[in-house]
Amino acid sequence: MDKNIKRVNKFIFEISKGNIKSLDKLFVEFGGLLYVMARKYLFDKNYAEDLVSDVLLKLVKNAGQFRPEENGLNWLFKSIKNAAININIRNNHFHMENIEEHFDICDVFKEEKLIDSILIRNALEELAPLEKRIIEMKFWENLTVREIAQKIDEPLSTTQRLISSIYEKLKKECELKEQKNSVTECKKEQK
Repeated sequence: MDKNIKRVNKFIFEISKGNIKSLDKLFVEFGGLLYVMARKYLFDKNYAEDLVSDVLLKLVKNAGQFRPEENGLNWLFKSIKNAAININIRNNHFHMENIEEHFDICDVFKEEKLIDSILIRNALEELAPLEKRIIEMKFWENLTVREIAQKIDEPLSTTQRLISSIYEKLKKECELKEQKNSVTECKKEQK
């Protein structure tokens, strides 16, 4: 386990035992990182400090439910992300009706080019509803493969194979769409 995860887990455990000084230590060591995460996900950056405070308050309230084998840092990141999504929705910055409207495809493939984003969005349209939901859980909700397996009620190995096959499907679909675009561009240039 990473040393930062161990530190966060230790702080959460101490907070669950009533040691509020551990909350201060957690904030000093990881508050800046949480603030950066909040700013990344929020449309209105003015909410970032409040969001971090709210998540830490939630941590204090729920610290007793935390299990030592969990990843406390990941829990904090997920909490920041989900709270930011809720603020964005509350302020009507986007609607979460389907994956194409709220899923930042660029995060998945680490590409920032608009054309790549469009190709991937188009490829997502070819996925079955369960496949879209799995991608949403993996990259938007930041769930682990184990958590996804539990949600879709499949064994861990089956879920891992599903995710791998979805990646391959998306890759092939993107390549196919890119080839079609290249052919179209060539035809335009020839005219």
